[in-house]
Amino acid sequence: MRNANVLKGAKRLTAVLLALVMILGLVPQAFAAGQARSTETQTSSPEETVYVNSYGGSTREVDFSDHWRFNLGNGSAAKEYNDSAWRDVDLPHDYSIEQEYSASNEAESGYLPGGTGWYRKTFTLSPEWKGKYITIDFGGVYMNATVYLNGEELGFHPYGYTAFSFELPQDKLNFEGENVIAVEVEHQTPSSRWYSGSGIYRTVHLTVTDPVHVTKDGVYVTTPKLVDTNGSDGTMSMKTTVENTSAKPTSVTVKQTVYKQGSEVSAATTTTETAIEIAAGASADITQTAKIENPALWSPDSPVLYTLKTEVLVGDSVVDTCETEFGFRWTNFNSTNGFELNGEPTKLKGVCMHHDQGSLGSEAWYRAIERQVEILKEMGCNAIRVTHNPAAPELIEIANRKGMMIVDEAFDTWTLPKNGNPQDYSKWFNVTIAEGNNILGGETGMTWAEFDVKAVANQDKNAPAVIMYSLGNEIFEGVSYAGYSNYPTIAQNLIDWIKEVDTTRPPTFGDNKLKENWDIANKVADVVAKNGGIIGYNYSTVSHLQTGVSKGWKVYHAETASAVNSRGVYDRKGNRVDVGGDRLLTSYDKSTVGWGAMAADAWWRVLQLDASMGEFVWTGFDYIGEPTPWNGTGTGAVGGWPSPKSSYFGIIDTNGLPKDSFYLYQSMWNEDVT
Repeated sequence: MRNANVLKGAKRLTAVLLALVMILGLVPQAFAAGQARSTETQTSSPEETVYVNSYGGSTREVDFSDHWRFNLGNGSAAKEYNDSAWRDVDLPHDYSIEQEYSASNEAESGYLPGGTGWYRKTFTLSPEWKGKYITIDFGGVYMNATVYLNGEELGFHPYGYTAFSFELPQDKLNFEGENVIAVEVEHQTPSSRWYSGSGIYRTVHLTVTDPVHVTKDGVYVTTPKLVDTNGSDGTMSMKTTVENTSAKPTSVTVKQTVYKQGSEVSAATTTTETAIEIAAGASADITQTAKIENPALWSPDSPVLYTLKTEVLVGDSVVDTCETEFGFRWTNFNSTNGFELNGEPTKLKGVCMHHDQGSLGSEAWYRAIERQVEILKEMGCNAIRVTHNPAAPELIEIANRKGMMIVDEAFDTWTLPKNGNPQDYSKWFNVTIAEGNNILGGETGMTWAEFDVKAVANQDKNAPAVIMYSLGNEIFEGVSYAGYSNYPTIAQNLIDWIKEVDTTRPPTFGDNKLKENWDIANKVADVVAKNGGIIGYNYSTVSHLQTGVSKGWKVYHAETASAVNSRGVYDRKGNRVDVGGDRLLTSYDKSTVGWGAMAADAWWRVLQLDASMGEFVWTGFDYIGEPTPWNGTGTGAVGGWPSPKSSYFGIIDTNGLPKDSFYLYQSMWNEDVT
């Protein structure tokens, strides 16, 4: 994935040059995320070349991100439709960041619009792929994506933050000429409390296998003996789901080989084989075990990874091969001593992170995400709470390799819209998948909430970096009426659905009403706690967490601080002081929101309670949207125009340059820096 997902071509040159200008300090930081512009027009010359990519070969996963046609506005799924006047774009692509900022939009989403975008890709396939099982795999599309192959609808996916796939049926593919994939993206606003971006903003791949193959996310590795043996017994349980889409029953053998991964892959450590017959059109789970004595343990300081190579054989022929990264590590959460990793008491020195990349918008470029993680590691950060939406696959992969623990958050809202945003995910939470929707992993009648929370668990179930699944964030905040009496039931449903996929990670949620002793918040917390979960308090004191401990809850500060600062501003020391309307705030640790705390005070709250597992600071990086104290939840500029487009909450600004609080956290968190 890494080699395919790099910053490509001159069409991002403008954003890169802008970032350099901002790094040199030529653009005020408060306006930094609001100045990116594309030099490209929405439509290109009718004479522009339409690329036709050709695909073939024996690679299981093929990058499908180059040379899509894009148009903001009208489009068509028809195969014969002439899209030569559209733009050529490479994915990932965000069409909101390319549009004009407007005071008539919302501050909380960075004053940028959404709209309907159309993507089309023309391609040919090698005849050697006839008879193969082919899927198209989207890492994420914001939002309401309808996918077509050669003019025929494959299906629909509404959520903007989870991966999804469709089979490309053999009888719908043309092996003698051109094929067209079309994607309609309908981003109706307001849909979010922050900048979401729009479009196919994560990478796209084709997966090509034999009809007998390992299913998507079909390998699940657990290490159940680590806790009992203090890490010395690396017994592995490996469950592989093999699917037979051929027309006849097939006897298969599954061979598993484990490699230790360092600078290069070493020789095989252990091999196991199991044979089973699978009926035509059916699938089967094959469970095997292997054992490694004294495995190297994964941790933030030593992120050792292993690779499980899974081979499916029919007779003596290998018909499918896939590789799964995993790690040996165990966690312990308790209401007395807090959090332990591999038996060692460990405080979560965490930050909350939105998904955008400043001037790149929401485009999930591997190196941009990797750079953020590297900067956070330098600060001493060991954990990220992905707020408030599921992580990109790239972030999970980077966290595994760099050593960054992850709390992956499924939703920001459940069934009620927040902050008057009627187009947010609450619109789809309880809606069921319609008949005729061929989305893989979905079933007619399944709710989108079930589909998407299982998608999160499937993505993360083998990732040593992921330590908790968050069911949601401040689910009672910003809603227009008290229609959440069924939220304890929803919490239990979400937990049950996750456990159908992964039983090894506890549930959690971040809440700001527990400190106010809301009865409904306590009821949801009770459900999470009874299922072995961890209770996250947002903007709470030590006494608030102690109340949870007295109930037997396992607790941590899920969201802290919300200090608001600019970088390099020393002519003022007061709280949220705006001198002469320059929209800059002090760089000293003297400015915060009313519900928050200074950086120094937030960490001190963690240290006062042994039972607290740590904190997640709001936020690691500045992000587009929510420019508090100039934020508003309705349309219109706040405090005059031009108005700030990005937040002030970050320890690091949108360019990746540290604010002064970075060095405060580094002095408290990074013992290697003196």
